[in-house]
Amino acid sequence: MGRVTIKDIAEAVGVTPSAVSLALRGSNRVSEATRKRVEEEAERLGYIRDLTGVLLRSTNPAIVGLACDFSQELHYCYYSNIQSRIEKAGGLLVTEDSRASGMGKAIERLLQFRAGVVIAVNPEGLSDAKLKNIRVPVITVGQVNLPGTSLVTSINSTGFDELAAHLAQRPGKLIHIEGPQGASATRRREDLLSSLSKYGLECECVPGGSDVESGFLAANSLIDAGIEDGTALLCYNDQCAEGALVALARAGIKIPERVRVTGFDNAEVSQSKAFAITTIDRGAERIAEVSVELAMARIADPKLAPERRELETKLVLRETA
Repeated sequence: MGRVTIKDIAEAVGVTPSAVSLALRGSNRVSEATRKRVEEEAERLGYIRDLTGVLLRSTNPAIVGLACDFSQELHYCYYSNIQSRIEKAGGLLVTEDSRASGMGKAIERLLQFRAGVVIAVNPEGLSDAKLKNIRVPVITVGQVNLPGTSLVTSINSTGFDELAAHLAQRPGKLIHIEGPQGASATRRREDLLSSLSKYGLECECVPGGSDVESGFLAANSLIDAGIEDGTALLCYNDQCAEGALVALARAGIKIPERVRVTGFDNAEVSQSKAFAITTIDRGAERIAEVSVELAMARIADPKLAPERRELETKLVLRETA
């Protein structure tokens, strides 16, 4: 049997193909009874809507491209929230993993799918030349403010100020396990140090990264060097904090009695009972909501001027600090 079509459903229900199309879109131009019959028959026959075909036949298709690094839990959180919102808005989301071949290549592939707008998460390394060749509006998420693009960014300082106030209640050595080289890690380090200085707190910075392995190796090095009781490890993100916690646990170091650990992002791992990481919540759902809002507005009117949206972060206290 070939692919089930709207015509097949129409013949089975006894209505016109246009009525089936309206019913599947949830239009109020057909009765509730007809809509229900159409939906039931579509499910029985195994109908799969050709959303791509519908959009491509449109004069202004609502196809949104998303380029992000799927190895990062936060990026996947953005993806899942953006996906649901795009579908509710009647659009189609196409995605590319920027880690595989770089942000520029990822966006290039998205444009091959006729994306009318691109959401780029942490577009590090995207050259000006490549940016000029992108003929559609771009929404960037992160700390990189590229020329001619809209930016949805987190205000790190609001959450870091709360963290600094919390750490000041129990003085001890502070060590920041940094992220990978780039604008995001640099900005996060600068904002953290600035917040700590407001409370007279000093902090040592050591190399790290954005994944579990990086946090594990950085913490192991500190343990081998003789980590002091009362130290707080302020990790670049929650995955880095996860690795640090594993290293400390293997060394028999009690958390948070001897060493405290914090992350950043409020990703799923930090919320789990297994880790319960004290972290900074950057409001991933709200960032996704704003990104989609800007993207759909630019599809409707590509001539809209780029916007900058800033969203506050906040401290989430859990068991590690």
